[in-house]
Amino acid sequence: MDQTPPSKAYGRYCVPAGLETRPAMKAVLAGGIYEPQTMAFMRAHAGGGDIVHAGTFFGDVLPGAAAAMLDFVIPRDRQVTIVQLDVEGHEKRALKSAYHLIHRCRRILILENRGNETWIQRRFRGLGHWVRGKLHGNFVYATEDLDL
Repeated sequence: MDQTPPSKAYGRYCVPAGLETRPAMKAVLAGGIYEPQTMAFMRAHAGGGDIVHAGTFFGDVLPGAAAAMLDFVIPRDRQVTIVQLDVEGHEKRALKSAYHLIHRCRRILILENRGNETWIQRRFRGLGHWVRGKLHGNFVYATEDLDL
């Protein structure tokens, strides 16, 4: 098998051996992308800022792993425009780790599970994040209206 990582306009992809039959990997290996609407949305709305993406691999069991607060990992001089989290029900905990980042950057959150809207509005009081739509099963929260 060719060991060169698939590369396209969106960057390089790591395809771990033995996972070539998974839906996302099939798309990447065929020259496409998985969740094309999500990718198009993020490219259209990232502006000059960074995208922080944290996710698990399509429902895999999560092993115990060391975690770091996003507030400590992302340098203060970095402008983050999108935070996407798909961490199998641990979104609130992950968002708590990005409290200062979200207050500083105030942009777009893409989260797997709905029902966080009231919690987000209380936790990030005054920022005005509301559900603006849905992309590939993930809910888009933003402080302003967006075209999805």
